[in-house]
Amino acid sequence: MTIIMKKLALLLLLIVCVSGKGIGQQYFTTNLLFNWSDTTLPGSSVFNNTYNEVWGIVDGGKEYAIIGSTMGTHIFDVDNPSAAYMADFIPGRAQGGVIIHRDYHDYMGYLYVVADEGASSLQIIDLSFLPDSVLVVYDSDSLIKTSHNIFIDTVTARLYACGVRDGAGNYDKLVIYSLTNPISPAKMATWNIAGVHDIFVRNDTAYINAGMNGLYIVDFTIPTAPVQLDLLSTYADQGYNHSGWLNDDGTVYAFADETKDMKIKICDVSDPTNIIVHPNLIGSDVHPDSSMAHNLIFRDSLLYVSYYHDGLQVFDLANPKQPVKVASYDTYSPGDHYSYRGAWGVYPLLPSGIVLISDMQYGLFVFDFSLVTRIPMQERAELSVFPNPFDDMFYIELDPRLSGDLEIRLYNVLGEEVYQAKIKYAEKINIDGLHQLTNGIYYLSIMDENSSYMNKLVKTN
Repeated sequence: MTIIMKKLALLLLLIVCVSGKGIGQQYFTTNLLFNWSDTTLPGSSVFNNTYNEVWGIVDGGKEYAIIGSTMGTHIFDVDNPSAAYMADFIPGRAQGGVIIHRDYHDYMGYLYVVADEGASSLQIIDLSFLPDSVLVVYDSDSLIKTSHNIFIDTVTARLYACGVRDGAGNYDKLVIYSLTNPISPAKMATWNIAGVHDIFVRNDTAYINAGMNGLYIVDFTIPTAPVQLDLLSTYADQGYNHSGWLNDDGTVYAFADETKDMKIKICDVSDPTNIIVHPNLIGSDVHPDSSMAHNLIFRDSLLYVSYYHDGLQVFDLANPKQPVKVASYDTYSPGDHYSYRGAWGVYPLLPSGIVLISDMQYGLFVFDFSLVTRIPMQERAELSVFPNPFDDMFYIELDPRLSGDLEIRLYNVLGEEVYQAKIKYAEKINIDGLHQLTNGIYYLSIMDENSSYMNKLVKTN
């Protein structure tokens, strides 16, 4: 079964009630529009991952998806996502099994590219000729031979690079470069504090994910004289602080520990000199004992997360103290949930609202993430499903106030529809003939013209 066959609307978690400032209730569907992978590309020699980071850009009013592989950088025209295609490919300075990770950021119509392994370089790519072609205007290891992550503070035109080794063999935990001339970066300063892994910067204030050393907030207004505002060195459910993102109004910072079964932390940073971790943590409910949150990005009040093994998961943080999961899509279907497999990166910031995911084994995914206007059936009436777990049948009991035709569908964990029926309303409905289904988790969707209901079921013998 190929991943592209998941194009059926994945209605998992369609109904979620959200409380918070002005949000009310939100209902979402996550639909797969496009998937690309190339089986001729080699995997890395360490984790056998062919693909790594994902990014999105807008150029000439068109939207593009960018995904890294062991061979280089692939740029896709996703302006019409269902008919997306690869517009260009830029070979990496280093290629093949040595490459595990590439990273991207864009600024002033240029794409900045680094890799973390091999005889690599900093590449700067002029995007102005898309979709016809691109132009590599800078490719050198004099400043950056390898770097794990980069981030550009567009307000101050500065590029921050983590874990930098230059062509002369010098190594720094963090290096800041001026992009006053976007195609000629100039080194400004270094900051060598143990553990620097990833960074988010807005208007010279940096949120530094420092592995086992926690979370730093640092003011780099004067790059050569940074001011440490706060350090969160210990916290509940602590692991390897991998990456994070700041919400739009700068009051909430969410970060992920790249450690098995560690949850996402939601921090109040409205006072950057006093980091406060909210007690309610975000965890995966798909494979809670084996998954790891890897990368995450805020858009409005929604936090989009790429999970190893568990794919895309989306949480509403309108009330940061009460995060609510509102959508998901598992890009990695095999059952071997060990090592590093599945979703690597997420990018939800394109104007159209489509969401990009890179899966280490299965490539680029493009999703439509849509608000649904249906009223939840459980607000209108009582509904129960039993027995659960079920064997070859189960019952649905509906409130007598409901009426009309009902559309009943059952999906497996891949989002594939395994049962569908249109049934006239009855207080008690019998769904049988399910003995052919394999044991496991299923999702029951019940809809009428105004309402919808979703329930998780387990099939056993």
